[in-house]
Amino acid sequence: MGRTPWRSTAVALFAAAVASCAAGDRVVAPPGITLQLTGRLERGATMHATLLDANGIAIAGAIAVSVTPAASAVVAGDSITWVQAGAVTVRGAKAAGADSVRVSAAIVVDAPPLIVFDAVRTDAGPPPTGNRDIYAVALDGLDFVRVTSDPADDQAPSARSGTVVFVSTRSGTAELWRAPTGGGAATRITINAIVESDPRLSPDGTKIAYVDNTAGFPRVWTVKPDGGGAARFVAADPAGLSIEGAPAWSPDGTKLAYSTTRDATGTAIYVGAVGGASGSAILAVGGAGAGNNVEPAWSPDGTKLCYASNRAGATDLYITAIGGGTTTRLTTRGSVGHPAWLSDGRIVFQELVAGTYQLRWIDPADTSKVYAINVGAGGGQ
Repeated sequence: MGRTPWRSTAVALFAAAVASCAAGDRVVAPPGITLQLTGRLERGATMHATLLDANGIAIAGAIAVSVTPAASAVVAGDSITWVQAGAVTVRGAKAAGADSVRVSAAIVVDAPPLIVFDAVRTDAGPPPTGNRDIYAVALDGLDFVRVTSDPADDQAPSARSGTVVFVSTRSGTAELWRAPTGGGAATRITINAIVESDPRLSPDGTKIAYVDNTAGFPRVWTVKPDGGGAARFVAADPAGLSIEGAPAWSPDGTKLAYSTTRDATGTAIYVGAVGGASGSAILAVGGAGAGNNVEPAWSPDGTKLCYASNRAGATDLYITAIGGGTTTRLTTRGSVGHPAWLSDGRIVFQELVAGTYQLRWIDPADTSKVYAINVGAGGGQ
């Protein structure tokens, strides 16, 4: 079974009733008995089990749940908290008068998505000291990997298909580098004396959008991972003293969203076609009364943008439908930013807590809870 959708869903597991081992216990197996697991089928998540009859109605009474191997989960009543990924067998049993209904099914528990971040870390704990490096971790805080360990600062990572690109000062100025997400030798991408920042790999991994200061003002450019074909993103604003930043690829790789000061009403987010006519990018988020809007991230279906904005005073995350659609406030925490929209619909972001950036994730379908990603005392960005 693949990863369940990002919304909390009911996973129906159909299986035949199994023979009882208890003396005098009569097993009944009405047609269509279903073991329903509600929640996310993922390590670190908690699901709830229910037995349903052939009409999809819950069978009354307490359910006894067990999992094999037992070490794969913590079971408490009808709840299952997954602590390992992999193949498991779930069993549900319920007394029905003198009878006992038992159902079992084999499923596969997924590992959570892996994200990359940068942080200043020390074994001794806070306050963090030393240089900044790149790390990778699953959303539940496991599968932790240190990607870079150079004495210089490495930051602003973007990963696709086993490769991470980032900014490093190991060559003197801030340049673009790449490395395997599992760790290994890093390769320099840009070779010049100009400061580069905000690298973002395209969905197919063939291009990198980034910010370059060649013209004296930060502007959006693109380059190949081998350093060839560096070019100005021509759909961006071609003139004036405007500043551009935080480019983000559309899921199909044909457009870029980016922040710009081209308007007099505050920092706005524009969207333009890659290779489009100079100045053809259009306003997606911003305008009078909309405050400053930065760090856009595309939804998996390419119809919305999540971004940080101070339009209500504190800096929080908002979602706007592209093409003049509605805007929804996603968080009310303040001091948050740098959203990254995962392919399963969850949004990872950073939050400033007591002077340290911490990583969080939220499900736009249920904003009542924000989940912490445990990356240690040094936090992460």
